[in-house]
Formats: sequence, structure tokens, C-alpha cells
Amino acid sequence: MNFFLLLCIPFFAASLVHLLATLFNQKVADITKCFLMPLLALAYIIFSIGNSIENQDVLKIIFLTCALATSCVGDYFLLKPENTNRYYLGVTAFSICHFCFFIPMILQHPLKIYSVWTLIIPIIIYLAFLVAIYFMLKKPKGLMIIFTVGYGAILFLINYACLNPIFGFYANSHTLSTVPQYLWIRLAGNLVFLLSDSILSNTLFVKDFKFSRFFIMITYICAEFLLILSFVL
Repeated sequence: MNFFLLLCIPFFAASLVHLLATLFNQKVADITKCFLMPLLALAYIIFSIGNSIENQDVLKIIFLTCALATSCVGDYFLLKPENTNRYYLGVTAFSICHFCFFIPMILQHPLKIYSVWTLIIPIIIYLAFLVAIYFMLKKPKGLMIIFTVGYGAILFLINYACLNPIFGFYANSHTLSTVPQYLWIRLAGNLVFLLSDSILSNTLFVKDFKFSRFFIMITYICAEFLLILSFVL
């Protein structure tokens, strides 16, 4: 892992420059934003090449690289999220991104039902959040509801893919102490991604606030890094 963190130094440096730019220079922030995920992808690819690669590892590398690539595309389109067409394209890019994260997750830990409650309770919570999103966004209609609520459903699917193996380890041992560290990191990455998107949605559809871009980006950067880190450990 130390080697991976060393490779991430350019990503960390670019992230710091970008975060400072969100506070003081929006033009610089726009430019640096599109360099973040490529730098993280480069660090991950170099790290992966330095390790022995099996058939399943190749699929993981391809999908995770595609996840970061589509994140970069989404970053570009969401530079001006108030533009409806760019918003739709950005949401589409990030939907593909999350699908690309989902595949390696279920390859590593196929989804299983350990008890009916581990399925029913999350579904109830997810539906409650989707209804809350619908009302928070002031009852969007047409394509807006399809893209926004549909994207929220994808995020919750990823959340369940993160939770499901944790349920499995608990079902087998009846303690959370047996859950591997990388699963907690993966869940943290997903939750921080949810937080980042929630802040973005609030600024777009409800009310913007000072330094909102800083908080959106710091949570987004942390989320992407944690998700990739969970596959490195």
C-alpha cells in the first residue's frame, strides 16, 4: 500500500491545488478538476502493473480504470451543471462510473441474501431516501426525475454491494471484528460519495451556499480515493 500512496503524490498535490482554487480562483478550479481522476487512474494502473495479474485482476483493472475515466468525463460536463443538457450528460457519465465500480465489487463478493431482513430493511431505507430526494428536488418531472432519481437508485445499489459482504462476515461470525478493513474503507467511500452528491443536489435544486464547491469536491475526491484504495488493500 505504501507504494500506491507514493504513486498518488501527484494526485494528492493536484487535489490540494484544486481545493484551494475552489476557494480563490474558479477558472483554475475548472482546469485542475479534469486532471484529478486521470492522475488517480495512472497511479492505480502503475501499481497494478507492478503486481502479479490474474484473469480476474485484469477485469478489475479494466473496470476500475473505466470508472475513473467516466468520472473525468462527468467532471467535465458538470463544470456547468446548471446547463440541463450538460447535467444529463454528467449524470449519465457518473452512472456508468458507478456501474464500473459495481462489477469488481460483485466479482470479489457476489451478492447473497443472508437473511430476509438484510434485504428488506435496506430496501425500505433506500425507498424512503428516494422519496425524500423527490420532494427535496421539488417534485421534478420528465427527464429530470428519470436521471436524478435513477442516479440515486444506482448509488443505493452500490451501497448495498458494499454492505452485503459485511452482512456475510457478521452472519458467519456474529461479530463485526472479522470484517476486513478494505470493506469498511469501501463502504466509507460509498457513503462519502452519497454525501458529495447530496451537497451538489442541494446547491443545484434547493439553495447554494458559500464554499459549496469546496465541500462538494473534498468529499468527492475522498470518495474516489477510498473506493480505489479498497481494491488495492
